[in-house]
Amino acid sequence: MSESAPNARERRRANAVAEATAFAQARTIEHGLASFTIEDICEAAGFSRRTFFNYFASKEDAVLGILQTRDRDDDIEAAFIASRGDLIDDLVTLSVARWTRQAVPLADAATVGAAIKSEPKILTRMLSHIHDSEQGATALIEQREGYEAGDPRAVTAALIFGTFMRMTFDEGITAGQHASFEDILRARVQLARALFTSTESPS
Repeated sequence: MSESAPNARERRRANAVAEATAFAQARTIEHGLASFTIEDICEAAGFSRRTFFNYFASKEDAVLGILQTRDRDDDIEAAFIASRGDLIDDLVTLSVARWTRQAVPLADAATVGAAIKSEPKILTRMLSHIHDSEQGATALIEQREGYEAGDPRAVTAALIFGTFMRMTFDEGITAGQHASFEDILRARVQLARALFTSTESPS
């Protein structure tokens, strides 16, 4: 009983989030972001406005399917900081764990792409998330490696990895359900490693 109750709550939460996101995406694609309110999302998903803000920071985030994490990632961030493995590999592991916890299938990336084309504000919000993610990654790398704040090595590593993340999402929009987030991300990292370690001269 102690395990089934939390699992049931998580399933209800996941279903409510999925309904809210599906509604927000469909309305954005069809009529734009201004065609519906947060209250409309709540009615479609069957929860209150207060619950909405427990799940999402904004209407744009509901369209993107980006959840409020607050302290939910403390455990995976602590594991990243404590690890002494390869930095990029550990960043991949951290990102995959976060993506899995978000529970947003990469197959939905095509729908998000359609919403972005319909509503430029969605792209602006996504770019803001990417910027925040890169700043957060910089801080984690500094803590893990013992760098001073603003160390260019941490900044560079975070920016490079942020590029991998953007490429992964862009490819996910076209690949959809035929590839997983982790598979695409690891393939991009592997390609970059091969590129930078190649001794062959360009033809």
